[in-house]
Amino acid sequence: MKLKLNFLILPFISFLTPALGQELDSVSMEFREGKIIVHYDFLDGEEDEIYELYLYGSHDNFSEPLQFTTGDVGKNIRIGAGKIIYWDAKTELGNFKGDFSLKIKGSTYVPLVSFENIHPRLKIKRGEVFEIKWDVNTKDDQVLLKMQRNGVPIVEPFLIENTGSYRWEVPSKLKAGKGYSIQILDNKNLIKEETSESFSVKRSIPLALKIIPVALAAGATAYLVTKKTDQGIPGPPAPPSR
Repeated sequence: MKLKLNFLILPFISFLTPALGQELDSVSMEFREGKIIVHYDFLDGEEDEIYELYLYGSHDNFSEPLQFTTGDVGKNIRIGAGKIIYWDAKTELGNFKGDFSLKIKGSTYVPLVSFENIHPRLKIKRGEVFEIKWDVNTKDDQVLLKMQRNGVPIVEPFLIENTGSYRWEVPSKLKAGKGYSIQILDNKNLIKEETSESFSVKRSIPLALKIIPVALAAGATAYLVTKKTDQGIPGPPAPPSR
């Protein structure tokens, strides 16, 4: 069964802050390359304020944000014209048929967490235990933790208690190098996330120190061989005296 939706766009942004709801201007929708595209202007707001906006659907009574969205959605949204949200409805809903309406809801942006001890100069040793620390800015009891390198997960995300710290046992065989980061996600809204700055992972024993003993052993072997060669081959025994 093919996805068939009869859409109603609700051109309203309801804020979770005590402020009054604010209208979105020039809201429209189109289908393009298998995706539903929502156009909107966000003009009624503060220029120096940062917002977070999410797209909701009527299939769950607008209770949870739609997850397969990109564009001008999520955090770090500022007021302006020509905003666009791309939604992959087929991936999100599967074989859905019926009436469907969309709503954009948002609030002033508040970071999910704020990392305390991760910075670009940080170098973590393989095999050690590193305590990740963050400021808790939400009331969520649990969050998802993701370790990644250059944006690619190195393990599957897993749930942890949102206590402000987590003791990470760094694998001893983790590849050394740059580009590592930690990501913490809202387990109910995976679009809402915070990613740490990049840091490096280094070997527990520097590579140079691993090479030096091997070089010394090779040098000692060469010395012994050379010493034996310098002594030459013993000559024949002297003839017996008469």
